[in-house]
Amino acid sequence: MELHVEPVDLPFVPLFGAEEVYRDALTIHWHERDVLVPSATHFVAHNVIHSLLVDTAGKLAVVSMRQLFEFVHACQAHEHSIRWPDLRNRFEKQGYGKTLRRYCALARVCLNFMPPNDIVVGAWDRLRVHWYLVRLDLDSPSVEWTMNFFSQMKTRLKNVTRKPGLIIKLTTADFYVRWLNSLKR
Repeated sequence: MELHVEPVDLPFVPLFGAEEVYRDALTIHWHERDVLVPSATHFVAHNVIHSLLVDTAGKLAVVSMRQLFEFVHACQAHEHSIRWPDLRNRFEKQGYGKTLRRYCALARVCLNFMPPNDIVVGAWDRLRVHWYLVRLDLDSPSVEWTMNFFSQMKTRLKNVTRKPGLIIKLTTADFYVRWLNSLKR
């Protein structure tokens, strides 16, 4: 069981705040106690934010298939209680609309998930997912290393422009050791 002050990391609180989670939570009676359980909409939002934005984006990690499966399972089990227009609007308003669309596209390709009509997955989203999967399936170590190198450069430059304080890390040996280790994969 995880306990948090906020349901997601602080940079993503505007996307998914605690007050709303508490307000929309379902109360169940369990072991002689009342327990608040997040609504289906919030469960799905938490899954997308946690697995794609917190754990993967900016870290060049691989999307967890377990979390992708949980997403698809929750979407199918709570199909009629997830407020997809609210999720779409929230993600788009905070600049993460493509993240939600691409996560749905990845679920479609990997687990045959049919995104709801409110989430329009376009050709560009499908192409990005295809590129991601091709990168995972590379058989040539030199091509994989080259793609990893350029992806890492792009991601690290984006992180430094987003958080200029990170530039101080360029002066530490530990930064380069971890960078080279991550290129080895």
